Amino acid sequence: MPSCPRRQGKLAGSLRSDALCAFRERLGMADRIPDVVLCTRVRIDLVDPPTRTPVMRTSRNPLYPCLLCLLLALPISSAIAANFTVTLTGDAVDLNAGNGFCNILPQAGPGPCSLRAAIIESNALAGADTISLQAGEVITLSLAGAGEDAGYSGDLDITDNLSILFLASGQRPVVDANGLERAFQVLSGNLTLLGFDITGGDASVPGDGFGGAIAVGFDAGNVELAFMRLYGNRAQFGGALYNDGPDTEFSASEAYDNQHVTGFPDSSSSAIRNRGTLTIQNSSIFDNSGEGGNGAIAVANFPPNAGTALMTIINSTIADNIGIGVESEDASTLVVRNSTIVANSATGIRIQGADGTFQMRNSVIAKNDAQDCTISSDASLNLDRYNMDSDNTCRLSDGSSNYPDVEPYLTPLKRRDGATMASWPLTISPLLDAGHPTIGSIGCEAEDQYFVDRPIDFDGNGNARCDVGAIELDSDVIFFDPFEIL
Repeated sequence: MPSCPRRQGKLAGSLRSDALCAFRERLGMADRIPDVVLCTRVRIDLVDPPTRTPVMRTSRNPLYPCLLCLLLALPISSAIAANFTVTLTGDAVDLNAGNGFCNILPQAGPGPCSLRAAIIESNALAGADTISLQAGEVITLSLAGAGEDAGYSGDLDITDNLSILFLASGQRPVVDANGLERAFQVLSGNLTLLGFDITGGDASVPGDGFGGAIAVGFDAGNVELAFMRLYGNRAQFGGALYNDGPDTEFSASEAYDNQHVTGFPDSSSSAIRNRGTLTIQNSSIFDNSGEGGNGAIAVANFPPNAGTALMTIINSTIADNIGIGVESEDASTLVVRNSTIVANSATGIRIQGADGTFQMRNSVIAKNDAQDCTISSDASLNLDRYNMDSDNTCRLSDGSSNYPDVEPYLTPLKRRDGATMASWPLTISPLLDAGHPTIGSIGCEAEDQYFVDRPIDFDGNGNARCDVGAIELDSDVIFFDPFEIL
């Protein structure tokens, strides 16, 4: 079985060519792609990286190069029905759903193809279809009609296995929901979204206020968001993403400048709300905001009506949000591994209610304005795994391997070489080489938020250990700014 080259490296000039190799291995697809194809860099000029602004209609550059590698790594069905390319940025329906062609005109055969028309055609066909987006497209939804679940109006409803992908260089495509409703709703089937932006989603209507950009329903299958950016969306429950699904992943992606709106007693979560099973990995969630006290939660993990919710946060940064960074309530499980949760305007992590479980290792919770943690006395905890806080509120003193009440010496939130936003340790930080002495199992994650291999022996003493938090610091000081401290 081929595997990616295991090397420690720095992110100079362009991102590491094996970043997606590591991602492919995580997906368990290492035997499908030759190394010569997978681990060859496809250069994407890092021009005009995304800035922290409320609305971005166009922006350049996928978050990482070599997206072709990830496409090839995606599960492939033996019954692939069709491949469509969006050629029309306007909003129109397919007039002959099920004939195998995407066409907004009445004649037979292929024709002008909108994103909505391609999804309608895909829903009508058996098998796993693929829709390709083109560089620079700004696809604007305009067919109003909330509450309809066949995709002919309002949001784009998914009912069959589908991948929507952007794999080229140049300007990232944007799907703009234009304030009509949310952008996507996954009712059933598997869905992969890769390499584009979603903005303008609005799910603030009472009774249908779930997921400003994307809502994943109970009957969905595997839902994968990879190298995506969700910004400028709003909802009552999950300004960017709402998940009821059994297997949803938010990978190498960003959610920022999204908003929670009030209107329901239990409404909350400006970025993400989970009531199913959700994994957030190699991602950043920042600059989200909410209305009202309960609404100011960036990432919420609440139990469904029956059963429990599970949220796992790996190699990710949650920072600079207005309100609480992460909240997990009642019979829910929150797992945090090698992550950085800092500089949120309220509490960093809040564990609330009875019967909840909180597990954390190799993570830093620090410099949050109210306090780093609020943890219910009824929660089941497993925190003795090389964690660090800055105010001794995360109950880390219960474990001998932790570092309570420590100044972390982190940079402010920054973007490094066009990748996801992060706060990384300065050269004087106690986070360096302070993580678990092993990799995998109960130890550190094998790669960091930027897919850099752990551990790096930063101080060169021959005793390599991983750094605490989302970022493994390499030895090239060109990336460090000692004059800025969080």
